[in-house]
Amino acid sequence: SADKVRIETDMLECTGEIKDHCDDGDGMTMRGMRNVFNIHTHDENDEHSHSPTDEPNQKMEGEGL
Repeated sequence: SADKVRIETDMLECTGEIKDHCDDGDGMTMRGMRNVFNIHTHDENDEHSHSPTDEPNQKMEGEGL
């Protein structure tokens, strides 16, 4: 197998999952990364609030992402 695959194209479509670090168990699919991003929160940084922020108001989804 090749050490590297390089694709020069305007659009790459894949019918299955795309996963990194698949052999070491630390990998995650792109779908998994989007799911984590879409529900993540952060603790507020001001001194008056100790609760997490709302989920992101712009999700990673839709055409072109």
